[in-house]
Amino acid sequence: MMDNNQKLHKTTSTSNNNSPLNKNISKKNNDPVHIRNYKKRIKRKKRKNNDKFIINKNDNNNHNNLNKEIENYNYQHNSKENNIKAFFNVGTLNIRGMTQLKMMNIKSTLAKYDFDILALTETKVTIKNAKFMAKSVGINKHYTVFGIIDNTHINSTGIIILVKNDIANHVTDVQDHLGRIIKIDYNFSKYNKFSIIAIYNKSGNSVHARDSRQTLNQIVINLIKEARRKQQQIIFMGDFNLRFDSYEKLKNKRVRIKNQFSIFKYLENHEFIDVHKDFLNIDDQNLSKRYSTFQNYSTFSRIDYMWITNNLYDGVIKAKIIEYNSLDTDHSLLCMRFIRNNVIFQPIRTNKNIKAGRIKYLYEDLDEDSKKMIIDMTEKELDVRLKNYTPTNLDEKWNIYNHVIATIKKNHIKHKEIKIVVDKEDQDIKNTLEYRFYRYIVYIRRGLKKAKGLEQIKKNWKKIVRNLRSILKALEINVDFYILSYYFRIVLIDTYLKEIEELFSVAYISLNTEMGLPKKSTFEPLRIVNEIINYAEQNKKEMWFLMLDMSKAYDRINIPMLENAMRRIKLPEILIKILTGLFTNRTNQVFTPFGLTDSFDMLTGIDQGEIISPLLWIIYYDPLLAKIRNTNLGFKMEAKEYIDVYENLYRLRSITFPGCAYMDDTGFITNNKNNLERILKIADSFYKLNDIKINKQKSELLLRKTLVKRNR
Repeated sequence: MMDNNQKLHKTTSTSNNNSPLNKNISKKNNDPVHIRNYKKRIKRKKRKNNDKFIINKNDNNNHNNLNKEIENYNYQHNSKENNIKAFFNVGTLNIRGMTQLKMMNIKSTLAKYDFDILALTETKVTIKNAKFMAKSVGINKHYTVFGIIDNTHINSTGIIILVKNDIANHVTDVQDHLGRIIKIDYNFSKYNKFSIIAIYNKSGNSVHARDSRQTLNQIVINLIKEARRKQQQIIFMGDFNLRFDSYEKLKNKRVRIKNQFSIFKYLENHEFIDVHKDFLNIDDQNLSKRYSTFQNYSTFSRIDYMWITNNLYDGVIKAKIIEYNSLDTDHSLLCMRFIRNNVIFQPIRTNKNIKAGRIKYLYEDLDEDSKKMIIDMTEKELDVRLKNYTPTNLDEKWNIYNHVIATIKKNHIKHKEIKIVVDKEDQDIKNTLEYRFYRYIVYIRRGLKKAKGLEQIKKNWKKIVRNLRSILKALEINVDFYILSYYFRIVLIDTYLKEIEELFSVAYISLNTEMGLPKKSTFEPLRIVNEIINYAEQNKKEMWFLMLDMSKAYDRINIPMLENAMRRIKLPEILIKILTGLFTNRTNQVFTPFGLTDSFDMLTGIDQGEIISPLLWIIYYDPLLAKIRNTNLGFKMEAKEYIDVYENLYRLRSITFPGCAYMDDTGFITNNKNNLERILKIADSFYKLNDIKINKQKSELLLRKTLVKRNR
């Protein structure tokens, strides 16, 4: 184990075989710069050639032009493009001892949440074993493993940090302390530097444990001071083994803060932000179980944290506490997502006009001899391809067929290119109105919660309201809130906070789910469902929410039933004939490697590509929703409508919401199981009548049940 204050540089050689960074330290190369660059070019060229499939030239003169294209064809062309990522995902989890099985589950977690950096604490394994486990499950293909362990206390220490390879290339310095703290510095440019500090603090209530926590906290404070001197943004995360509510009680009582809680005091005084507390509005004095990060059979608490500097927090758009596999650990997974540009600088690209279009092939100009020649040529080329290369799966085989078809079409069928010029979309999420709305709501919410911020809010109240109104108008969000009044009233501060929380939910949904969809078409259904879930949670109501997904909904539309649905809403007969005429008396053909199939009649369904099709589906599906709406079987919500605030006179108002639908996705919401079954019985009769099939694999049931304890 290395000294506490010793820095481990990625490019510095070492003779310590037990060093956790032994494999990541490169050997010194004494070659001149131009020789090293030449070797790199040769290696890149070899890798590129190994990825290509080169087929021998065919001596047949009829295929010379085709073979030239075949020589340079790469069968791996369908791999994912290296698109610029908009977000940066970071997480932390106490794994309670790393094993091979847990490492396999970690691999699934990395893929599911697309983590760029994941810190695992209390690993209890050496870095050598950790790297072996990561390699055996395939994590090392995309991630670099960093880690530490105290060899004298293996069963109570250890941290592993998994970093994506493209991020790991920017690591400039790694430090470890006592097998419980690791600090990794990243340098992306002169002005884009940040540092990850992960900790697994000492657990227990003994005097030795408290003294150890105090020592570790002081080490972290020194590391933070060092990072601030280097002008680095900082993410400090891990298992603190400290409860923030205990610190808050001491602070509220205005008594001396215990030494083991000094880390919280330092973080607050230096403008660090507890991401999940601020983002999820967590009240540690009345902690809800869903916001706990540790729970066992008898208790739960919040002892895992992610603290970040203020500048990084400005880019945070999501923070979650996710319940992890209870067989692996009794801790929860903490994750956050923020704008990638806040960490990794990406050059600003100008919005240039780009050309787009398609190729139209003139099949009608082909005679029978030409068709036969194309079919023969296709068969010969496929034989040549399949003899020289044996596909291992269906995708590879389709790639071969697809390339042969595309090449022969282009060389032997007359065609013309249809080009249009379109504006290139701005890929920077910060330039979107949804992001600006989200950040503005975060700014107001934080200001209303803090005394210093409240004074600033009061001072600029009219300007804030004016800006907020203009954003809501631009996003077509119609609300009638007190917070939109130009006169600030201190007595309404609680009302302002409730309203800003609702707007925060709206902004959060808008940013995370509606980005890029034209006119934010799914916004309202998602907002309604989100409000109902919050209502059920706050009022401890039972809720049954079933989400259905239909299989090939457009293809199963019955044209006569569609006509009846249009007559139901009193559409003129001439308009009904025009609309149904788009989808009747149609024939279709399929282009195969051997030519076009025979024409066949299209008896049912509408064309999903038609601009009118979404509206026709709504008309077709509306009778079911109207029937269910009239049954009064949905989720019932109640609220007080005050007639006279001063006399405390009010009346109860209720509304029943049976569900919502967006195209072929439908959600039914009820207060109990019986009502849901009755709704499904109505829906089933409609589906059978119209030959609609439900995709059970994509359907989900969300429950919130009130548990009644029985006395034995």
